[in-house]
Amino acid sequence: MELKLTALVIGNSTYEHVDGLKNPTNDAEDVSDKLKYLGFSVTTLTNATRKQMEESIGAIRRGIGDQ
Repeated sequence: MELKLTALVIGNSTYEHVDGLKNPTNDAEDVSDKLKYLGFSVTTLTNATRKQMEESIGAIRRGIGDQ
């Protein structure tokens, strides 16, 4: 059985109660590009809500269960 390489990369630069960060979205895209180059199936979220993150984690878990 061949293993499927899967990654979830999250880069949030905006937050409700603290000042925003400068580079997380760019960093997330760079990391995602490298992981894709290495053969990973990558889901990239930028400035995601908690609900979006939880949904992505659930989708990845379901996908891993199919292996």
